[in-house]
Amino acid sequence: MANVCLLMARFGPWPGWFPFTMRTLEANDAHDFYLLGDVFPHVHLPKNVRFMNISRADLDTRVHAVIGKHVRHALTLTREPLIAHAEQNVSAEQIAHFSRHVSR
Repeated sequence: MANVCLLMARFGPWPGWFPFTMRTLEANDAHDFYLLGDVFPHVHLPKNVRFMNISRADLDTRVHAVIGKHVRHALTLTREPLIAHAEQNVSAEQIAHFSRHVSR
């Protein structure tokens, strides 16, 4: 079991440079990565990377059920994501709880 699990959500096609991202994730094999989205990334997925086919609405429903926040509040994309989590009062325990339940 990895000490760190990173969730990456994208809706729509994955960018052309995504194979480089996969190489970076593969090099960090002590960690697990979950790709969440509605389009399968047509690249080789390393053993520490898993894809979960999910719509934006379904992801929002699951996040809200687990941590009580909607995706637009809990997973806002900013230049400073850690600060965004702190400002939105999403605790580390809530994030850990969600990451354990995301693949159910």
